[in-house]
Amino acid sequence: MINEAEKKTERIDVKVTPSFKNMLTVKYTAMNMKESEFIRSAIMNAQLNFKLSDKDIGTLIGTLGSIGNNVNQIAHNLNIAKKQNALNEVDYDDVTNQLLIIKEHLRNLTC
Repeated sequence: MINEAEKKTERIDVKVTPSFKNMLTVKYTAMNMKESEFIRSAIMNAQLNFKLSDKDIGTLIGTLGSIGNNVNQIAHNLNIAKKQNALNEVDYDDVTNQLLIIKEHLRNLTC
C-alpha cells in the first residue's frame, strides 16, 4: 500500500515522443493537475490486463475444477451429516452460507 504521507524522494525518467508529450500535457492541463500528479494518479488507478498463456489457462481451469469438486464434496457430506442429525441447524446454515459465498466467488472469476 502507498503511504501518502511519505516524502517523495525517488525519480523516474521516461522518454516519450513529442506527440505523446503533447497529448499528456493536454490531458493533465484539462484536468487542472500537475504533470507528476496526473501520472501518479493514472498509475494508481490503472486496471491491469494480464495475458495468460494457454498453459496458464489450462492450469487455472484445472485448479478451478478441483475447487468446484471439493465444494461439491463438502456440500454432499454436509447434507449427509444433516440427514443423520450429526450437525446442528446453526452450523448447517453457517456452512451452507459459506459454500454459497464460495460458489459466488467462483462464478465471478473471469480470465
